[in-house]
Amino acid sequence: MADLSDDTTYKWLSWMRFCEYEGDMMTLIQAKMRDEKNNKQESSESDDAQPSCWKAENLGVISRENEKRVLAHIKKLCVEALKKYQHSMQQDITILAEDDKDQKLSFNLRNCVLFRLGEKEILHFYIEFADYMTSLLDMKFRDAKKET
Repeated sequence: MADLSDDTTYKWLSWMRFCEYEGDMMTLIQAKMRDEKNNKQESSESDDAQPSCWKAENLGVISRENEKRVLAHIKKLCVEALKKYQHSMQQDITILAEDDKDQKLSFNLRNCVLFRLGEKEILHFYIEFADYMTSLLDMKFRDAKKET
């Protein structure tokens, strides 16, 4: 599973949440200002500091509906990316299995197939992840907790 503690991944998800948000932007700006004010009080910084420019990063889950739109967008991007490949994931697995037997692929060609297969595995993972998380978001909390 993707490491959501990774700063880049978290910022990307934050950006996706911002892009898919359909509510009043002032709500997001006010929430960010509250967060900054709370963080300032916790870190004992002076009140003289100017508030930072609002960025769409470190934005947590806004709502179920917004999160479902984010997941649908991620799934759509992954499906579109998979369509661009000439061979399916299973075909790549077959190519590599046959090469294990007869060693006909060059070193570079074999690495290209391995790389391509790795990309497809990641895309399939995110599609399955989006489907799984969407199904959890459609459940009541108690039922979703049982599923996980």
